[in-house]
Amino acid sequence: MIGHDADHAGPAGSVQSGMQRWRFPRRRWTSVIVAALILLSILFFRRQHGASKVDDTHARIPHPEPPYKTPVPEKYMLKPGTKPTRRASAVFVILARNSDLTGMTFTMSQLEARFNHKFGYPYVFLNDVEFTEEFKRSHLRRSGNHVLKTSSNVTALTKAPVQFGLVPPSHWNPPPWIDEERAARAREKMAKHRVLYGGLRRLFLHVSGFFYRHELLKPFKYYWRSVRCHLCVFQCFRPEVMFTCDIDYDPFLFLEGEDKKYGFTIVLQEDKRTIPSLWPTVREFMEMNPDMIVRGNDSALPMIVDPTGAWYNRCHFWSNFEIASLDLWRSPEYSAFFEFLDQKGGFSYERWGDAPVHTIGAALFLRKDQIHFFNDIGYAHRPFQHCPSGETNLRANCECKEQYSFNHREQFCLRKYDELFQTHWYIRVNIFKKSPTHLMAPLKLHGWDIATCTRRVATILYELQVPFEFVPVDVMGGENKTPQFLEKQPFGQVPYINDQGFILYESRAICRYIAAKFPDSGLVPADPKENALFEQAASVEFSHFDPPASKAGLEFLKKVLGWSYDVDVIEANLQLLEGKLDTYEIILSDHRYLAGDNITLADFFHLPYAPLITEGGAEVFTKRPNVARWYTELVSRPSWKAFEGGVKTTLKY
Repeated sequence: MIGHDADHAGPAGSVQSGMQRWRFPRRRWTSVIVAALILLSILFFRRQHGASKVDDTHARIPHPEPPYKTPVPEKYMLKPGTKPTRRASAVFVILARNSDLTGMTFTMSQLEARFNHKFGYPYVFLNDVEFTEEFKRSHLRRSGNHVLKTSSNVTALTKAPVQFGLVPPSHWNPPPWIDEERAARAREKMAKHRVLYGGLRRLFLHVSGFFYRHELLKPFKYYWRSVRCHLCVFQCFRPEVMFTCDIDYDPFLFLEGEDKKYGFTIVLQEDKRTIPSLWPTVREFMEMNPDMIVRGNDSALPMIVDPTGAWYNRCHFWSNFEIASLDLWRSPEYSAFFEFLDQKGGFSYERWGDAPVHTIGAALFLRKDQIHFFNDIGYAHRPFQHCPSGETNLRANCECKEQYSFNHREQFCLRKYDELFQTHWYIRVNIFKKSPTHLMAPLKLHGWDIATCTRRVATILYELQVPFEFVPVDVMGGENKTPQFLEKQPFGQVPYINDQGFILYESRAICRYIAAKFPDSGLVPADPKENALFEQAASVEFSHFDPPASKAGLEFLKKVLGWSYDVDVIEANLQLLEGKLDTYEIILSDHRYLAGDNITLADFFHLPYAPLITEGGAEVFTKRPNVARWYTELVSRPSWKAFEGGVKTTLKY
């Protein structure tokens, strides 16, 4: 009765004179009317949508073009033959190993020749072991920008101060709450699937949340992080990082004087296999800490998420080049954000990188105009490079070609950054309050809030943060058997949805429809092989899990409601379910979720019955380690926790 969609049936089976005064030619009248209609449309549109911005921060007029297209003010430029009169409180931060010496000396020689021999900013080198004397004290032979001898050292390359620091074990080693066996399995799996940098979890954890806490960095307010090789992957017997243009101004003073907090040169998309649960975790943090986040027209979040905030487009600033404020990472907001992520374990169990974490942190806590694209700095780090264009390329004596610039070839993420400044504020969607459907009538979910299939649909609506109106159906009173209801749902069952007049019933079909509207959410994979594995997992749920789980779950629900229930039915179906979960244990020993390492609808389809059986006292989901881990992750998601107190209308997104 209350189990599947098929069981949700409840217990009962004066104008003319004016025209004469204005004798305009017909063509002119047409132009006037068209102009008037356009003006009225604009005024109406702004009136309608301006009201929604009352609580937005600084609903300001946008820049006609992104700020980086405006030349750097002359006051930051260093004239030829002169020395800087002041410096910012800034430092180069370099994470390196002793084996990186050759590549490091090449890169430092370029950085000194292109920039720092004029400005003299200090260096801080950090390592998880002590640096060798060879790394610190040997002699260098170089000619121009080129290293001639690999036995050189870093201190011989610069007249600026150089310090060497040891990363504390507490900043490098995984926290005590991490299951090392699970983390090891994750590393093995990424190696098997050739996920890039799958073994760099400790480095990414350190850079995401600890490097700026080092004692040697405490005196500084800004840092430049760009000079490093592919740590822990291979020794740098050839240069990996190059600066390809002269830099004739001080980027640190520019950030300080223009109130910028974060600067980048390359923006690209992260490998989705490394961050399957990152954005749901971020959303959970946002829901818990809404007052920490920059909102409205100042927000940079529209660059990296869809208008509802439901999914992350994986755009991130490539953090191999970072010029930024240390106070950003030291802030209470970012500190709380990092601690929240660290507790979830994604740095160890997945491969959350510092680049997406820093990018999301900047988008959450900075105004969009505090994030700067250093379009005029030439930078190359295999396999990517950024090359300035036009006059800048000529003036800066660049040794690169614009057509090979990554941002020139892969423009999606840079275009999203540009759109932050090019989209008019009154047609921007506030991702905290609306989805694209907010301007229209919201989707309506007609159902019974204790019915499992109603909750199945509501879970996906909550997961994707789709605004919806919940319309309760009085199943106990027989409303689902009335002619009005049967016109929408001819089988007289709940739930069904009404999406702008489009009627759809059957809970799994509804979930697929909703997920299809958010293809980048990954709940229904687009890749043919991944989609086939999803369909296989969905079929397993429907054919093997649902029959015994729904029968046992229905009896448990009757027990909760105080109705008569059948103990024999519970025991028989739990026995069948035990056998099915033995097979689940095998499947989940190799994958985080049923269809792979990313959550899909196939996993969510289990939610209505699995918690119901557990709440009824059966421990079938906790006695097998892999099933228990999978089940715990599912019931811990905010979209399932949202049911406390029943299904509710949600129009706040």
